[in-house]
Parts: sequence; structure tokens; C-alpha cells
Amino acid sequence: MGLLIALCDISRENLKTLRRQILDFDDTIEVRYFDNGDSIIASKDSYDAIFFNYDPKDKGSLDMAVKFRIHRKSTPFILYSPDPRSADHSSGLHIAKALRFPIQQQVLNEILRMIRSRSRDNEEYVLSTQEGTRRVKAGRIVYVDGRAPLPVIHLTDGETIEPVATMDSLTSLFADDMFARIHKHYIVSLRYINELYPNHLTMQYLDADIPIGRKYRDDIKERFYKEIRSRAVIL
Repeated sequence: MGLLIALCDISRENLKTLRRQILDFDDTIEVRYFDNGDSIIASKDSYDAIFFNYDPKDKGSLDMAVKFRIHRKSTPFILYSPDPRSADHSSGLHIAKALRFPIQQQVLNEILRMIRSRSRDNEEYVLSTQEGTRRVKAGRIVYVDGRAPLPVIHLTDGETIEPVATMDSLTSLFADDMFARIHKHYIVSLRYINELYPNHLTMQYLDADIPIGRKYRDDIKERFYKEIRSRAVIL
């Protein structure tokens, strides 16, 4: 099943261009247009992302952005503005410079990849453990530590799972666009990487410095910076 994306308050010309760019990335995506945000909030459909035209000079625009945060808080929404300097720090709304029309296709592709990844947070992996079968949602996994005889999966709430598996089998099981092997003993969720250093990285949620193997350095650096560019425009 493809993504469902809502476009809100976009000019006719930009709407046509943005729709084409989204479908160029993946023609299975369903794109719906709304004249105003209230219609999206009232809709019973669950959207994977909302593209919203934010005008910092218009109080109604700010009010609508805040409504999205309240009523559609689980949905990533992307703000774009004709003024790249605009940002309302008091409300926590930060407008990305990259998202002015025309949006670069490469930038949009990175955003859409992240949206697709986030839409799969509720996908479950079935793991065999010594206590029996466990199911874990992809969005709960922060990293895997494979130094012990059995790998230890660390979750966002601090819980751990020890599957009867190898690091190679977990690498194959976990979605490649959501997770990365960075060391013979470690797999990390790209979404939860906090800071990247030459030889190690830190993760959100958990206080851990995770080493990066030499052969993985170039790959994780490239993937992390793509992730960061996407995070900059998804609220």
C-alpha cells in the first residue's frame, strides 16, 4: 500500500509541479489537495504527511500550523514558506530554507524517503527468544548490541530483547532504509542517531557511545547526513 499525502493551501501552479515531483519519486503515492487545513483535520483518513504553506505574516497560517500539531500530532507535516528567513521560535515552528518553490527534486526525494520510513514504524518484526516469540514494532528499536552470545535489542522505553539470532540475520531482517549496520557488533536505527563523530555516534533515548567500524564509516556518514537534511523540514 502506497503513501497518502495531503497538500494544503498551495497555488495552482505550484500544486501541479509538486504533485508531479512526488509521483516522479513514487507513482504509487496518493496525493490529495485541500483548500484549507480544517478540512484535513476533519478528515477521517490517516495521512502519512501533510505539506502546508506557512506564511509567517499571516496569523491564521500560524494558528493552522498549531492546530496540526494538536489534532494531527502523529502525522509529520512539512512547512514551506516564500521567506527562507522566517521562523517562529516561540511556537517551535522552524521553516527550512530548502523548501521554497521550486523544491529541488533531490531534497524532496530525501523528505519522501523519511516519510515512507516513518510510515512503517508500526510494522512488526517477529523474533524468537529463549522465552518464546516476541513481536516488536520497528519504530521502538534504537540499536542492537551484538557483543554477547545473543544480540541485545535496545528499545525506546529502555526495555531490551535478546533474540535467538545472529547479527547478519538481523541485518537482513531489518528494513535497509530504516536501519544501518555500522560495526560487526552494532546495528542502529537511522532515525534515532543523535550525533555522528569520526569513530563513533550517539543515540537518542539511550546514553550510549556506539563505535563505527572502519569499513562502515563512509556509508553511515552519507546516510546520516541525508537523514539530517530530511529532519530539518519535518516537524
